Amino acid sequence: MKALGIHIVGDLYECEESLLLKGETGEKLLNMAVALSGLNKIFTTSQDFEPGGYTAIVVLSESHISIHTWPELRAALIDVFTCGDEQQAFVAFDVLVDNLKPRRVEKKVLQRGTERKNFRQREVSDSQKIVAP
Repeated sequence: MKALGIHIVGDLYECEESLLLKGETGEKLLNMAVALSGLNKIFTTSQDFEPGGYTAIVVLSESHISIHTWPELRAALIDVFTCGDEQQAFVAFDVLVDNLKPRRVEKKVLQRGTERKNFRQREVSDSQKIVAP
């Protein structure tokens, strides 16, 4: 059964520390990965932490892509999740790895939503629907 999505996660070690300090840098890296991969951005946001480090995320029409950093450890954890074209996910992942310049990468590729027999089909009433502001 074809998966509903692919989720590529990476633990990046011994990254260039200057790239791990500010969310603005993470947003630029994520936006570049999205543009070069052909994924479809909805919005980008980030949160800086003290004394350094950030979480940055791009919400995609296909799902999301994110970076979480620990400059004091020179580490970044990244993930790319898409229900779209798998090749685009791999391109986005590789762009992030190439630009964060780690010396070591641990990568896992997960096929998500393969056990659909466990998903129940049910009616959703209007009061249960989530409506964006």
